[in-house]
Amino acid sequence: MTEKKIIDMMYEYGYNKIGPVLFDYTSWIITECRKRGINKIYFLARDGFLLQKIAKQICKQKGFKIDCRYLCCSRLSLRIPTYHFIGEEAYDSILYKGFHVTPDEILNRVGFSVEIKNKILKQLNVIDKDKELNKSEFYKFANGIKNNKLFLKELKSNSKKAYETTIGYLKQEKVFDDSEFVIVDSGWIGSVQHSFKKLFESQNFNPKITGFYFGLYKKVDKNDGEFLTYYFDANSHIKNKIMFDNNVFECLLLSNSGMTEGYKKDKNGIYKPLYRKTNYEMKDLIDTKNEAVIKYCNDHVGDFDDFDYKKSLKKNYKILKKMMLYPSSDEVEIFNNIYFCNDISELSQEKMLDRTYIKYLKKYTLFPIIKRVFFNAKGDSHTLYWPYGVVFYVNPILKPWYMTNLKFVNFLKSIIKK
Repeated sequence: MTEKKIIDMMYEYGYNKIGPVLFDYTSWIITECRKRGINKIYFLARDGFLLQKIAKQICKQKGFKIDCRYLCCSRLSLRIPTYHFIGEEAYDSILYKGFHVTPDEILNRVGFSVEIKNKILKQLNVIDKDKELNKSEFYKFANGIKNNKLFLKELKSNSKKAYETTIGYLKQEKVFDDSEFVIVDSGWIGSVQHSFKKLFESQNFNPKITGFYFGLYKKVDKNDGEFLTYYFDANSHIKNKIMFDNNVFECLLLSNSGMTEGYKKDKNGIYKPLYRKTNYEMKDLIDTKNEAVIKYCNDHVGDFDDFDYKKSLKKNYKILKKMMLYPSSDEVEIFNNIYFCNDISELSQEKMLDRTYIKYLKKYTLFPIIKRVFFNAKGDSHTLYWPYGVVFYVNPILKPWYMTNLKFVNFLKSIIKK
């Protein structure tokens, strides 16, 4: 298929599928902010890139006096500055076990240089830094990390340096100017809001924190502020969670800016975000998607006056269920050209979809997962970012079996993650 054909498909996909969902999500945010008298919102990079543009369109055309700001940050840029003062909690952010984790990926979550990483790996007698760790190997490596003097020394040093520039950037962006701090993000577990809370406490700053999210899988700590969700949370809309893939949703929000690694003060005293290099293979595809979404929102901004939350949920459930569980051949072709990583380091990007991923699909069904979780079986040799999408390539006779398994696994996850 030609590049032009894929670009054309992406434009149609952006206008007809992504645009309606993001317009409704943003309409809900603006509606709730007006009810609550909120006049400043921080849209968090990078998932907030398109949402901020949509919000500014709505506010401009409707005459709403809401300041829609864009804040450059990431899970990594907000977590590292807290590591030196949050004690054991730092290990929860660094040493978490996923389906596919290696020694190198764990150390990438701390932002160490290659030289420091190699020294630590050598001290821990790690021969293969890219070896996937099973459950027992992971905990052995984690215990080694916790008792490694070089790791602890560099963690503290890196964190203190990052803290100074991070606080400087947040102050520069007027985050500390108001008694209320309102953020918008995609969601999932509420960790970013928790990091803001910790940073604020370290400065004896205690604003009312409110977060707007598309969805949250887990119960959140009320001490971190108020959490508002559009599509689902830990206790509601379980059907929406089962028929949903958060990795796909993040692809709908993709922007062409790199991940924020941290901040640096220039010679003029201005704090600037440090961006990781982006995947330029996707640039035209992302630009086309964003252009189409903005066009849709321009064409439908008048619909804001008729926004109805319950109706929008029903409409978008139909769109997202079909998009995420039963993609068309054109949509599959689009995602064959999108690269993704869900680890906070974002260093190991891979294709969202590929026909060769069929061989990994069985490991995402019920019994292999039970064996990994409870019997310490070997984990996946590949992370499937969109298992439902891979089913597209499966023999039609086997598709119902895989779909039933994946839905049931998602159902169990929605209960366990509470």
